[in-house]
Amino acid sequence: MDMLDDETKGIAGMFTYTLCKNGKSREPVRSFVAGALVAFLQAYLDGDDSILICINDQKILIPVKFDAVDFRL
Repeated sequence: MDMLDDETKGIAGMFTYTLCKNGKSREPVRSFVAGALVAFLQAYLDGDDSILICINDQKILIPVKFDAVDFRL
C-alpha cells in the first residue's frame, strides 16, 4: 500500500482506492511509520534501541493503535 502518495496510478491505484482511504485519514499512519523507521535506524545504526523498545512496550504516545506483536531485537 502506498504511504506517500494519495493518488497512485495504474493497477496498483485501483486496488488502493478500494482498500484504503486517501487524505487526512492517512496522516496518523504516516506519522507512525516515519517515527518507527527513525527508531529502527537509530537502533540499527547507532545501537540505541531505547525508542524502539518504548514503541513496543507502548510507553510513549503514538498516533495509531496497534495489537501486541512478538518480536526479537
